Amino acid sequence: MPASIFSTPTTAYKPDEREPPGMSDSIQCWLVERTYDDKGLIRIVYAPTDGSGQFITERAAATGAEATAGIEIDPAKLDPTDEENAERYAKEAARMAARHDPDESI
Repeated sequence: MPASIFSTPTTAYKPDEREPPGMSDSIQCWLVERTYDDKGLIRIVYAPTDGSGQFITERAAATGAEATAGIEIDPAKLDPTDEENAERYAKEAARMAARHDPDESI
């Protein structure tokens, strides 16, 4: 009889073991830039304190969704930061880290 497509995998992840394959440690990033556009979108940029990467998200301004001072990001989801913004993002991330808790609404 052929194997069922619904069979349980033989190497299931167990919470008391190491992280499942493909998962990496997250990195703390801080809100470094927030801009509004004429289409009603808010563009939010988070970066680590060394300015080495950036995570960009967009939200509808009408939803009233607030941004937090910091979020944890999988390093694989960080985009490169151009030289023009890297130093500025590093300074702003360090400032935010010194003044705010990560889960604080900004």
